[in-house]
Amino acid sequence: MSEEGIVITPDKVFIRVWNGEKKKYQRRIIKPKNLPFYCWEPVSFEGDVSLGRLFSLIEANRRKWEILLCENLEPFLEEAQKPATKKEDDPEALAFLELYWGAETTIYKGKSDFSLWPSFHGVGYATEDDKYEMYKKGDRVTYAIEFTPVNELIHLPVKLDEKVKVLRTDLDTFEATKNIDNEETELGDKAFTLLELLKGIFWEITFLGSPEHRDEEMTSMREAVDDIKSGKVETIPWEEAMEKIEKKVEKKKKDLKDLLDEGM
Repeated sequence: MSEEGIVITPDKVFIRVWNGEKKKYQRRIIKPKNLPFYCWEPVSFEGDVSLGRLFSLIEANRRKWEILLCENLEPFLEEAQKPATKKEDDPEALAFLELYWGAETTIYKGKSDFSLWPSFHGVGYATEDDKYEMYKKGDRVTYAIEFTPVNELIHLPVKLDEKVKVLRTDLDTFEATKNIDNEETELGDKAFTLLELLKGIFWEITFLGSPEHRDEEMTSMREAVDDIKSGKVETIPWEEAMEKIEKKVEKKKKDLKDLLDEGM
């Protein structure tokens, strides 16, 4: 954790500043409405800081945060005021929300491209062994939350995972061997700035657009699942689908070769 920057607690916001005379860092309280002016400061939490607490800080100067985040925040702030429908003590409920670094190095045509971005997801603990053997009872499980209404998340604490783990994807190797080369390397810790914290959160919860559009997408998906279960939509085994795809790919390769041969 950086010695400098913003500290958010359940009821106050501080900035750590260096006092040259006393030769030590000191804390100074910041008014929430002034937080946008400190958007590039590293941020840390003390105590349980909920998503609702972060939303209240945004409410103090919503217009400036909308400009900085390039998002219309009002529909989500309004949704946060609605009563939750799920019980907080549900054994299958999320335990907390987590901001973490997404990082990837992609190799293509001999060139390496590095990307780093703040990501946001939910974290819970499995109540039973997974039938696909992906995890066992009690294991930590992560969940995408873009389909979850904000009012169902607002009570949850937000935690920061500052570890940077870079996924290396070698597309040149894949093209040559059809075997994807993925390696993950841990580089170290990197603090989130206040702007990166909020950008990561709102990138996830606004991913499908407004709450209304998100709910429309969810309804459409549920209807598609119901159609499959009822037999209204015909399905085919995965193996059969892959076989058809491979045949089409081979045919296109042959057609392309024939065209090239004709032109030579």
